[in-house]
Amino acid sequence: MKNFSAPYPAAQALMHWGVLLMGWVWLGQQGQRLGWSVASGVLAVALWWALRVLFSQSRFVDRLPQGAPVWLGAVTVGGALGVASLAASPLAHALLLVLAGVWALWSAALEAGSPSAIAYPCGAAASLPQTAMGLMMGSLWLTSSWCATAGLPPATVVGFHVLLMAVLPALASRWHLPPWAAQAGPLTLVLAGSLVLQLGNGVVHGATGMGLLALAWALQGPQGNAPHTARHWAALVGPALLLAVGWWSPTLGPQVLQAVYGLLGAGAFLALLGLGLQAATRFVLPQTSGESFHEQH
Repeated sequence: MKNFSAPYPAAQALMHWGVLLMGWVWLGQQGQRLGWSVASGVLAVALWWALRVLFSQSRFVDRLPQGAPVWLGAVTVGGALGVASLAASPLAHALLLVLAGVWALWSAALEAGSPSAIAYPCGAAASLPQTAMGLMMGSLWLTSSWCATAGLPPATVVGFHVLLMAVLPALASRWHLPPWAAQAGPLTLVLAGSLVLQLGNGVVHGATGMGLLALAWALQGPQGNAPHTARHWAALVGPALLLAVGWWSPTLGPQVLQAVYGLLGAGAFLALLGLGLQAATRFVLPQTSGESFHEQH
């Protein structure tokens, strides 16, 4: 994959984080403002998420010219300023969706060449922490409206989520885990976070569960190093689930997001079982082979 690295990697990394954070926050907010009638306003952020995944895993980014991140960024910023000035209408929402596609390509270009984190034996297992974090950020403005009934200002809820996404990766990068812990740790945290969220919809349960899910994502790293052939479909599960949350939230409210996290917890449990079986197999098979050789000779 082409590397669009700037002469100052730290500056590019900071820009990449800023682009991701603004994508989750700004596209979600504008989706609520312009397209609430379509999947509760999450369509723009779900489209951006899905296209960003597809672009980053395809060869299309390789064909972009070296200066692509600069002009893509200029188009995105100009488009954002224009869309923000429009009144709510079907045309404005359509322009937001187009902007989400350009923003996704810009994000993928900035992400090109960045290292992957953890090698999982299953592509679906690798996507679980990322899917959990994406659902958290993609449903940010829905969650803030639900939490407003509990007396929490939307700005507080948004700030808490952005803080988790911005600070935890920097803290987690200082932890050096052995390979088995690097694989099992994020999955265990996804399972624990989903269990906490199943216990209730209160502020304490929500903050604790979201914190555990965000830590799982931070420990895994921004990208899961899943096999290339499995990454496409597994990574697109997240945007599909986000659309389902937006579609059913007007009738089910917070329970739909709670149910989706329950599904992710079940997936993490199955993945942990798979890791345990693989570890047991590696432990047992050498002994069995040795005994069979001894018996035959």
